[in-house]
Amino acid sequence: MNINLESNSGSYEIESYDDNEVVIRTIDKQQLVLQRDFILSPSKLFQEKAISFSQHSDIEYLISLKPEVLVVSTHDPHSFPKDVRKLFEAEAIGVEVMKIGSGCRTYNLLASELRNVYLVIQF
Repeated sequence: MNINLESNSGSYEIESYDDNEVVIRTIDKQQLVLQRDFILSPSKLFQEKAISFSQHSDIEYLISLKPEVLVVSTHDPHSFPKDVRKLFEAEAIGVEVMKIGSGCRTYNLLASELRNVYLVIQF
């Protein structure tokens, strides 16, 4: 699905998505097609960092980024561990877990509001 954007924010934005890929508009206005797990914030893109929420080191890594909101997008949002959510909430980090399309739209909205949002995509 395409997302219509009218932005000159100088940040990473999601242009389109489907179940197998996400197209990102980079800070320098290039298109980047991603088909593997990644982490995205308005100012950073981590293409080679897949997150496992069963690994404490991955959870600590995400906490160290100090997001205001963490959006986790996956094909099965109901599988997100409740005890992991509590770890983020203890650090005053909001966690939203949703399907990939909803996560992409939520990320763009929060990023456009200049919120410190990080999106974790898990294909």
